[in-house]
Amino acid sequence: MNLWIGIGRLTRDPEIKYTEQNDARARFSVAINEKYGEKETTQFVECVAWRKTAESIGEYGRKGRLIMVQGRWQRREWETDQGEKRQVWEVQVDRWQPLDSNKPAQGEQSQNASPDLSDLPF
Repeated sequence: MNLWIGIGRLTRDPEIKYTEQNDARARFSVAINEKYGEKETTQFVECVAWRKTAESIGEYGRKGRLIMVQGRWQRREWETDQGEKRQVWEVQVDRWQPLDSNKPAQGEQSQNASPDLSDLPF
């Protein structure tokens, strides 16, 4: 079974592009901190989401936001214009969910705060 679940912070705002068939594609990266005793490391996981999942993370995902991502590992290969072969492992995202509210503190107003996401079907 190829299933990956991770919790981490978005390292940048998701990059949304559309295919010729008008399907949304979002590329983003998640930083996952791991602690072993006194030692702490960070893993950076490249992710790609499609269609409605891509649109929702494009709308509500922002750099620094704590999220859960569920998907499957996939290796993507391509050749550069110079003929060099490249490859990358990335997570094909099936589902994501914000784990922080991104709401302003009580009495504070923010134009950049995300809306309440509790009723959205993530």
